[in-house]
Amino acid sequence: MVLGSIASFVAVVAGIYRLGRLCFGPVVGLLAGLLLLSRFFDENLAAQGYLDISYVALIVWAIVLEVERPRRGAPVLLVLAAAGLLRPDAWVLSGVYWAVVHLASAGRSEVGRNAFEVPRARRYRTGRVGLCGHDRDRQPALLPELDRGASAGTRAYAGVRRAWLARCGRSACGSTSCP
Repeated sequence: MVLGSIASFVAVVAGIYRLGRLCFGPVVGLLAGLLLLSRFFDENLAAQGYLDISYVALIVWAIVLEVERPRRGAPVLLVLAAAGLLRPDAWVLSGVYWAVVHLASAGRSEVGRNAFEVPRARRYRTGRVGLCGHDRDRQPALLPELDRGASAGTRAYAGVRRAWLARCGRSACGSTSCP
């Protein structure tokens, strides 16, 4: 068990180097690895055989796999599942990662995107009545942001923007007070 923990510590150092090299370059990766090696607390935990070092190694390598090729899917989920056998926190990470990958792939298909959408005219009217207190179909100020062809991120940004404008006292229709 102690040898496995020490091997996991070496894997953490190698993973941190690889992550730093992928994100910022080999010099930063080397500095990150050396910084981790200089922390005697982590080395002490590895020498005592704590499972947390193995858990951290698996999480770091899951991140490295994701950075190497985004939305890789199954390999990252398998590494996170192995980490979940050591600590239950990894199941939450695994679920969040699955949701991100699944929703991103569902957003690419028209069927997946339209399954959760409210029809455009109804969404537009609801937003206008909710923010401005009236329904003006002849003022399409927000129609480009609510376009069906826009990405999910753009639509989410438009919704957050409208809510923020309403909170600040300005309306989404462009004036400081709606008629």
